[in-house]
Amino acid sequence: MRFVEVSRVQDVAIVWMKRPDKRNAIHNAMARELITSLSELDVDDSIRAVVIAGSGTVFCSGADVRWLSKLMDESKREAGDDEGEFSKLLRVLDGFSKVTIVRVHGAAYGIALSLIAACDIAVASVETDFCASEVKFGFVSPLSAKYLSRELGSRGARRILLCGEVFSAAEAYRLGLVHELATLENLDTAVNEILGHLVVGSPYAQMSTKRILNLL
Repeated sequence: MRFVEVSRVQDVAIVWMKRPDKRNAIHNAMARELITSLSELDVDDSIRAVVIAGSGTVFCSGADVRWLSKLMDESKREAGDDEGEFSKLLRVLDGFSKVTIVRVHGAAYGIALSLIAACDIAVASVETDFCASEVKFGFVSPLSAKYLSRELGSRGARRILLCGEVFSAAEAYRLGLVHELATLENLDTAVNEILGHLVVGSPYAQMSTKRILNLL
């Protein structure tokens, strides 16, 4: 794979987005590789939890601008195919049977917020900037509206989706988008502490609880 790398530490898999030169901007090829990797991990009985992370200086800068232009400018059929890839990625992540933790640092823009919202647990470094930037490009994102309003409530999602302003990690924590904050140097420690709690739980109970939560 060119844009995704999976590493394993015992029964935990770390899925790395690997476009650091593009600030891990997601395009259709990366979305497909993420779908493939997650689908394989979902049926791997040796894996208890999955961490989603971004390589380089930021977690994810959102959708690739060229991809956004394609979604807006090309035919509905062609654009719909690519939009469907990201919709499928979020469905796979949202319905993932194992526990998912997202490790956020640097910046999380645009559709990266939907990725965060689709994970079970979010941990961010305190210097991270967040922004629902689609509106600045004239792009309407039903997916962002769906996942962010579900996690933040309609009221909480309205301002960040309509204004497109940059907000801090502290505000993301206040809104409930992230569960825990840490300094960048302690980010992996914070993630590992959560994993330490998870691995002593019952895999069956965790998977069953996730299925119940997804039905509510």
